[in-house]
Amino acid sequence: MYKVIFSDLDDTLLTSDKKICDKNLKAIKYAESKGVKFVVCTGRLPFCYSMYKDQLDLSEAVSTNGEVVYSKGKIIKANFLPKEVVRKVIEYGIAHNEYERIFGLDFLYLLNIEKGGSDANFYKESKGVSHDEALALIDNINIYKLGLFGEREHLIEVRKDIDAMNLNADTVFSGPHLLEVVVKGETKAQGIIDYCKYNNIDIKDTIGAGDEENDLEMLKVVGLSCCPANAAKQIKEICNVVTTADNNEGSIAEIIEKYVK
Repeated sequence: MYKVIFSDLDDTLLTSDKKICDKNLKAIKYAESKGVKFVVCTGRLPFCYSMYKDQLDLSEAVSTNGEVVYSKGKIIKANFLPKEVVRKVIEYGIAHNEYERIFGLDFLYLLNIEKGGSDANFYKESKGVSHDEALALIDNINIYKLGLFGEREHLIEVRKDIDAMNLNADTVFSGPHLLEVVVKGETKAQGIIDYCKYNNIDIKDTIGAGDEENDLEMLKVVGLSCCPANAAKQIKEICNVVTTADNNEGSIAEIIEKYVK
């Protein structure tokens, strides 16, 4: 029997308007009643998913693409980007007028916010910063990841530029319009491995669900890999299960119906 379900948030558990549908909530509660843990596995930092605390048990979580891991409400792992990496990416954003997201542990700073993006007003813990303010953050706080928001075709070119810098970091798409710069070698897969080791869980007894490139590695290590009907092509190609439901129709509920009940 499966012991843990690791689920991505955006475009997997969450609907397009960033809500958890009743069908998914009921299925999650059922799974938990049978002793199966439901663990958020997301690219978001904890403050970026705290709005779901009344619906989900967030004391167990793999966050920030595996960089920050929680168990029983305690941080069991936390990594952040080297300052030289942050400086070069922020300088790139300034030079190319990119809409860039700068993530502290508990706050989001938005560079060139006037260009706009879906997150500009989504998090209460966020604000726009000037070029000088963005550069000042480098020495004042730990930055866990950086994000660049825009059209996919444009971000593919941005990724080429950043990868050509040979930084001590990785780039990954965590959404159709979001390219992220993250700690090198840290993935959701590694976060899951660390979580399972800490809790003495055999990774073969886990289910994983995700839809985008940053879910790819985790879906290769879990016992049963699943994705919603709206998942990216490369994700569908490697998953054991592609649900008939998309993220708006309760894909997580479908997985629980088939593999937990």
